[in-house]
Amino acid sequence: MKTMRQVDVRLPFAMWDARSIIRDAVAIMILPFIVAAFYAFAILEQLYEVLNFILLIHLPSLPPDKMKQLGKLSVDVFDPDRLGPAEWTDLQRNYIAKCVPFVLRRKDGAPLTDAAPPEEAVSAAFRQGCIRVVSASYFHNFGTVDHCIGKLFPRRPRAYWPLWFLGKYSQGKAHVDLGPATYNCYYLKSGGKDVIIAPPEVTRKVALQPGIDGIFITDSEDERREYLKSLPYYYQIDMQPHSLLVFSNSACIHQFRNIDSPDASPPEALSIRMAHPTFGDRRVRWHLMTDVRMYWRFTTYAAALFLREKAEDRKAAYI
Repeated sequence: MKTMRQVDVRLPFAMWDARSIIRDAVAIMILPFIVAAFYAFAILEQLYEVLNFILLIHLPSLPPDKMKQLGKLSVDVFDPDRLGPAEWTDLQRNYIAKCVPFVLRRKDGAPLTDAAPPEEAVSAAFRQGCIRVVSASYFHNFGTVDHCIGKLFPRRPRAYWPLWFLGKYSQGKAHVDLGPATYNCYYLKSGGKDVIIAPPEVTRKVALQPGIDGIFITDSEDERREYLKSLPYYYQIDMQPHSLLVFSNSACIHQFRNIDSPDASPPEALSIRMAHPTFGDRRVRWHLMTDVRMYWRFTTYAAALFLREKAEDRKAAYI
């Protein structure tokens, strides 16, 4: 991991070094399976939306006590050590099922896991303005973080490998993630994050441009965040260390801005995505069935993991 793989969305065999050729060959072999899986996910998610319509489960997701508010909204914070069975069920029904984000954080601020990114991923020099994404083992146990996720998403699998987000950068674009519908359980190990999340009923009315990993608001990486003026309301979260933010990354526009630790080191964050189809954005579903660039991006990433290339650097504005 001394040299990080750079993201290169390109045609197969466009680079002629041995490792790229092997990666592309593996990717081509698994590509049909990735495409078939994406079609299956798109169909299942559409059926789920139809079922919600029949059962009269509709947006908006905003709780009744916040319906009349405009502009910046706060999120609810819960201490996982003080939640009983009824409270966990309430989070499932009145937050997750309705795409309402929330935070789990112990009252004393104690960590929810002692896990850390690989030492070599942190010690290797960061490029200014770039995000470093490091894959963890799919089956790694993250302690209380996994315990909380199990309470919120019983009997549901992780959608992808857990990912560490590192690097010296400010923020990326405001976006919705492409891929099968998931919920992002985002744990902040150190540093801070200034997070924007637009509810699904707001997200669906915003024009979004197609990217490789997501659909995004043009020029939203600008530090002034001018795009917020066009949103009728949105959540803004000041994430503290050892917080677990839970939100639908497939239904909600979201953006994370880094806040360095007191020692000036950049934040370290862990993303665990759980398969969950609730109110995924329809544009994402369309990309699942039509976007060749996305197929190749997911396939080459899977091939890289197969070849044990677990880290990549990419520009913060890359989507």
